[in-house]
Amino acid sequence: MSRTRLRDLSVIEAAIGINSGLSEQTLMNAAARNGDDITDVISDASSSRHSNASLGDWLAARVEVLDPTYRGPWTTPALLRENARIDAELGAEIGASAGMSTMTGVSGLLSNLANKHLEQGYANSGAASSLKKLAKRVLVKDFKKNTALRVGLGDLLGPLGPGGEVKSTTLNEDQTEFNIGIFARSLTVTEEALANDDLGAIEGAEVMGAAASRTEELEAASLFSEAASAAVSGQPSSGEFFFGTNAADGQRANYLTGSTSALSIDSLSAAYQKLKGQVDRSGDPVDLQPTHLITTGANEVLARQLCTATEIRPSGATDRDAPISNPFAGNLEPIASPWLQSARIVNPLPDGAWFLAAVSRTTAPVILAHRVGHERPTVRVGPAAPNQLAMNFMVRLDFGTALHDRRSIVCSAGA
Repeated sequence: MSRTRLRDLSVIEAAIGINSGLSEQTLMNAAARNGDDITDVISDASSSRHSNASLGDWLAARVEVLDPTYRGPWTTPALLRENARIDAELGAEIGASAGMSTMTGVSGLLSNLANKHLEQGYANSGAASSLKKLAKRVLVKDFKKNTALRVGLGDLLGPLGPGGEVKSTTLNEDQTEFNIGIFARSLTVTEEALANDDLGAIEGAEVMGAAASRTEELEAASLFSEAASAAVSGQPSSGEFFFGTNAADGQRANYLTGSTSALSIDSLSAAYQKLKGQVDRSGDPVDLQPTHLITTGANEVLARQLCTATEIRPSGATDRDAPISNPFAGNLEPIASPWLQSARIVNPLPDGAWFLAAVSRTTAPVILAHRVGHERPTVRVGPAAPNQLAMNFMVRLDFGTALHDRRSIVCSAGA
């Protein structure tokens, strides 16, 4: 086979991807993971002569490479049948000789492009308001019950004893148990839609990628909402409070309630003090640095003001009162998540509820776990049921979430 002709197939495939909405960066990232340099291919694919590249163009180019004796017809339905015949007759010989995903038939092309759209949709969905910023990322090998450890030293360093003696200590371990599961959906596209050069099926993978990201958001939001609801009702679903007002009764002192808990410079200062006041098992300060202010959509504008304005008026101030310097300006990132009030959640948060969190390399309020090798959603494309002339797109994401470190977050009822 001519290497030039094979390259033409790659160019047309990349052009279809660009024409269906893929960014050049997404194509480059996917190629880089496979160790390929396709800069020249993408450059050609972006040229004006490929601006209308379609599935029919790719099918025709593939037939020309694999069956030079074919004389038509050159309509998309006929080319679909001819490609199916080639695949049935040559099978594995095609992939072995070409070494390219574009040579594995229509399923290979659609799968290749759909996975790129899936990745793009997953990466771009709700990035600015993502609760996943509050998560510790964990990779696990299987679907069994897993454990994430939070390790601390039992004591601080001490001076040398008589004769150079060094006193020993122990490690304190707190653990979070969690499971991951399989989350999936399928979409069937008729052969008629493919024959009409309809790229909607491929573009639909981007929507499914966004749906995968939104599913993670929903699971994280459910954790926060259930924990906050338990603090209000006094009935934790897991048998243990994640948010509490009094450390002395077994609850964690990381909950604000009452008329002064509505979001303001004063209540934010109170939450800040509670977060900075968290201690380890030995009673020593954990020394957390607050990083994120999380609200519902109702408080988004106020949260942005508290996180960015250099001057602000305290509660009860009038227009005649001079504004005061805002100590939180530039030090907190606001996250306004609509998922905290999703109708899919059993106990959605009230408008005024909010959180202050401290996220670092060693601590986070939640865990987001994925299976090794499946850190992002994937799509599998293949024939639909035997009695259907259609292709099936099946999207899958293996992940799980769990509440993790109580000390790294403060919840406010918001009055």
